[in-house]
Amino acid sequence: RAFEKRDVGLHRHMGSIRKKVVQKCRGLPLAAETLGGLLRCKQSDDEWDEILNSKIWYLSEESNILPVLRLSYHNLPSHLKRCFAYCAIFPKDYEFEEMESIFQPSSNNSFKFIMHDLVNDLAQWISGETSFRLENEMVTDNKSRRFRRARHSSYTCGFYDGKSKFEVFHEVEHLRTFLPVLSYEIRLLTRYITDVVLSNLLPKFTKLRVLSLKKYYITELPQYYITELPHSIGDLKHLRYINLSETMIRCLPESICSLCNLQFLILRGCYRLKKLPSNLRNLINLRHLVVTYVDLIREMPLGIKELKCLQMLSNFIVGMVTGSRLKDLKDFKLLCGELCISRLDYNEICLEKPPIRLQSLSSLQKLSIEDCPTLISFPESCFPSILSELKIRNCNALTSLPVEMKHDNACLKSLWVGGCHSLTYIIRGHLPSSLKILQIRNCRKLQCLLHDEEETSIPSSLMMHGKNNSTSTSLLQSLYVYNCPSLICLSSKGQLPKALQHLEILDCPKLESIAERFHNNSSLGCIWIWKCENLKSLPEGLPNLNSLHKIYVWDCPSLVSFPEGGLPNCSLSVTIGKCEKLKALPSHLHCLFKN
Repeated sequence: RAFEKRDVGLHRHMGSIRKKVVQKCRGLPLAAETLGGLLRCKQSDDEWDEILNSKIWYLSEESNILPVLRLSYHNLPSHLKRCFAYCAIFPKDYEFEEMESIFQPSSNNSFKFIMHDLVNDLAQWISGETSFRLENEMVTDNKSRRFRRARHSSYTCGFYDGKSKFEVFHEVEHLRTFLPVLSYEIRLLTRYITDVVLSNLLPKFTKLRVLSLKKYYITELPQYYITELPHSIGDLKHLRYINLSETMIRCLPESICSLCNLQFLILRGCYRLKKLPSNLRNLINLRHLVVTYVDLIREMPLGIKELKCLQMLSNFIVGMVTGSRLKDLKDFKLLCGELCISRLDYNEICLEKPPIRLQSLSSLQKLSIEDCPTLISFPESCFPSILSELKIRNCNALTSLPVEMKHDNACLKSLWVGGCHSLTYIIRGHLPSSLKILQIRNCRKLQCLLHDEEETSIPSSLMMHGKNNSTSTSLLQSLYVYNCPSLICLSSKGQLPKALQHLEILDCPKLESIAERFHNNSSLGCIWIWKCENLKSLPEGLPNLNSLHKIYVWDCPSLVSFPEGGLPNCSLSVTIGKCEKLKALPSHLHCLFKN
């Protein structure tokens, strides 16, 4: 790692440096990885010498902390030192999930990571008595005295967290973090919590910054489930982060809108929550508002455009009569990551001059348009130019995708369309050439997936852009088609995208043709066909797919034969079943290598 993107010959005394590195690492992979990353950040030989000759290597090892880890921490910027020390409240082997992290990264890519035990030891050693983990074991007097000085605390959730579990917290005066940690064994199970936490304990934490009650939900005992927060939550003026995800919360008190320092409000999966506070606009420092899987909310409160600092808004629910309107989105200049717009009123989007150009959200990377049953079409240049993922779901009246997408969305890599029952085809020439993933689900009237002819109603100025349709899907690697009962063919000209690597077709009973032949599809590695009752044959050229490693054909009762030449002569997994009219298995099947 130390020599990534560098010329080794530029470093003098390389032999002595190697010896020092080996000596310092003591054969430990973690030490080598850490030291390599640290040296990579330094430019000159003098800086390397300063690290390798640091006095930190020779400090007492009574703490059992690797010197290289202490040295790495020593070289962190001050703000990252605080973040690292904060990790001491998480138990060893804890599996972090993005969006679960207290620091809430702005990116929405899904990933998980586990902190190494030795790194966790370093975090605890650095944090000292400012952090405390309340484990399942009994709290001794010594631990209790230490706990009084804690600023950040976590505790391991049980199936039932009663009053006795939280007694030690009554002695804490300056707590800033109150964080339940879910063990792997109970992450998916019901958990209970006593109402003493809400009514008696939390009001005492006047300096609290971080509050999480995540996944405390569903119980038959009225005193143990959370349906609302107490009004006193508004007195915790220092709160920056509130996570009520997957609780049975029904409403939020208006007092929460007095928390002028609040930056994160996480309400994911609060399926009983009916509305957001009317004065939400007062949370002027709010950066992340997460309201996904909250189906009872019908609109965003008025004045939400005043949240100028908002960087993440998972779902913007357009009010049909009252509440915030679509045009309010133009004020969110800092919005990035992912946005979902749902329940869009027909009159908002089909005006000759639409009230908003989503292009103004210049940092937005993922966009979803959902549950808009009267939406027929999109206005011109409606999507942000750097958009990488677009999802359109449950727009029953939608008849076409945006014509300008090919030119205005040159960064688009993934397109997902589902529940659009008026869509009959997608014009290949309108898709951006950058597209790598196309997924179509549950479009009842879709007859041809990739249509290679322009509509006669399209202006001639735009038709010229669609003549060379072969490049429109030139980078498409994955094509998924699920539950399209009227689909007859994938391409009007019988051609699949050349770069295609994965083809998956499920439950398309009228499908007659996948393609005329596999032409130049040398990258195609997986073909998955299931429940296509009208499919009689597979494309010619199948034996030439030398990258093919898996073919699955199931429940295709009209399939008569495989193309002449059978299957390619390569290592291949073959599954064929419930094909009653199939006369013979593919030829040369006995020549295949076993996986």
